[in-house]
Amino acid sequence: MYQIIMVVGAFMLLSLLTVSVNQSVINTANATYETASIIAASTMAQALLQEVTLRDFDQNTRNGAIVATPSGLTAVANLGKDGETYPYFNDLDDYKGFLRYDTIKTGIFKSTVNVVYSGNGSLTDSSTVPTFYKKVSVSVVNKDSTKMKTALTLSTMITF
Repeated sequence: MYQIIMVVGAFMLLSLLTVSVNQSVINTANATYETASIIAASTMAQALLQEVTLRDFDQNTRNGAIVATPSGLTAVANLGKDGETYPYFNDLDDYKGFLRYDTIKTGIFKSTVNVVYSGNGSLTDSSTVPTFYKKVSVSVVNKDSTKMKTALTLSTMITF
């Protein structure tokens, strides 16, 4: 009788240990997927941010044109495409509202771009009038929310 109780107790401990190990393996796999997604998203965001910043500051400053006052720049309401299509954007604000999906080994990633004027050159500030500062933000997220819980956003300030 004592041996049966010991065997039953051993099986109970083994069952608890198995559940604990399985949960640990699942948690590790989820962390690995999320880490891989974050690395991929940061690479995509950095590449897209670099692509955007290689463009001219404004439609009105293309080809080396000099604008003496911010009022000579594109109006806030007109930020966005000026009839161009990707990949032939020629200035920063053409990317405002840009959306792209990339499929790689770790999933389908959604990239979005936002471009706004900044009143004082701060990444936390936006302006309702043209200034010599534009804030460019690129957000990337894995569409599979189990692999990446929140979007990764990179921002930079471009000055004229």
